[in-house]
Amino acid sequence: MRGINMKGIHNFMNISRVVIGLINETLRCFPLGLVMIFVGLFYFVPDGVLGDIIHEWQETDASGKIYIIRLWLMSTFVYVFASVLLKYLCSDAFMPKKCINKNNHETNKQSGE
Repeated sequence: MRGINMKGIHNFMNISRVVIGLINETLRCFPLGLVMIFVGLFYFVPDGVLGDIIHEWQETDASGKIYIIRLWLMSTFVYVFASVLLKYLCSDAFMPKKCINKNNHETNKQSGE
């Protein structure tokens, strides 16, 4: 009988820690994303499209309104998760050896400081 592969368990725990951290950061930024979606819509979307959205909202029944709200919440979650994921991929936590702010374990001081 083979023993438990500790390296595999360690890798799984590291991946789980990163995913849970990303979801935590996503949920922390979610309320701001809810507001920013509306700001983006009203600023960038043409008036005709906004008029169609408002007209559809007024014409639909309760199930249609629930569908529109679910679609809005899901799209907001996807946008916020994508921004958090891109922030993580551009951070030093993802690629610590490629850190720009390090000079062989010394601080970045200007000459004369």
